[in-house]
Amino acid sequence: MTLNLPFTASADELLQKISCFGSRSDFKDVFFDNNQGRFISCKINGNLVALCIHKTKNHDVFVEVHNGISSIFGASDKIIRSNNGRAFAGQWCYAKVEAGKLGGNKAYYKCY
Repeated sequence: MTLNLPFTASADELLQKISCFGSRSDFKDVFFDNNQGRFISCKINGNLVALCIHKTKNHDVFVEVHNGISSIFGASDKIIRSNNGRAFAGQWCYAKVEAGKLGGNKAYYKCY
């Protein structure tokens, strides 16, 4: 899923464009690759949301909810929900999924 907004768009503007309103937690807005890329992630209204843009590289963004189960026999952590987005250089991509209550929530990006 993609958005055609500028690299400098505010996090609030981006979240509104994908219909995510309300208070957010675990908020991150980071620049990477010598300020050529930007990654935003947060939990908002029960959803895990991630957005990414890169000026010169195609890129993907991923959100995953894990069950967070481990035992004395070793970790059995499994992905129980996930979503991803893909975009060309210069476009925002985003993904969102219902956040987990007990398990781990993970958001990340890849550029290529």
